[in-house]
Amino acid sequence: MAFQDFLSSCGLKDVSRVFTILDREELDDIAVLRRCSEDDLLKCGLKMGEVKKIKWKLEEIVVPASEGELMVSLPKEPPSCGSFSVPGIVCFSNTSKFETPGRIYSSELRDASPEDLLSKKGQREKGTRSQKLFVRLLRDCANSAGLWRDPPELSTIPQDKWNLFFNEIDTAAPCLASHHSEVRQRLGQMLVNRRKYQRDLNTGKRKLKQRGMTENQTTD
Repeated sequence: MAFQDFLSSCGLKDVSRVFTILDREELDDIAVLRRCSEDDLLKCGLKMGEVKKIKWKLEEIVVPASEGELMVSLPKEPPSCGSFSVPGIVCFSNTSKFETPGRIYSSELRDASPEDLLSKKGQREKGTRSQKLFVRLLRDCANSAGLWRDPPELSTIPQDKWNLFFNEIDTAAPCLASHHSEVRQRLGQMLVNRRKYQRDLNTGKRKLKQRGMTENQTTD
């Protein structure tokens, strides 16, 4: 199922607006969206009603490890361990949280080359699947290591957080194990952009672009 179809199934009043915001933030992937907290989504510009509807829908589905598409509903009585997995599919109970980005992305990233993952799209080019996955993985692992919500300067990141970050990266994409310096540089650029984005939101310099809406229209 396409990502927009997923949003349509959430009961949102303005699917186009929500899609525009999530696409701009590169959150147009169910596996990545699932790992975002309510605060993360609110900071992107979604409204609480929209966030609640999306979260409720995410609790009802499972995600294939590689593509982030909808597959089947959760069983009515999940296993006693709280969650379970089968090859290619990650399943969630109503109470458990998925913790390791590496397990979500491993199916696709394990076969990717470092050149494909670390390459950058041109200014007017559409990013490749590998490029988008790498950006999402960077953000996901940074969030897991506590580096995303309040993005620090690279020089201030303690070693224990670096260890956690690169452990997640290497688990998801083993081909990057010998490219930590390049990964570190890309993370630094991403954190700089994240800090600027947060400053712009706080000062009102950045305004959310809303497709198909006027300034006076509101949604849930």
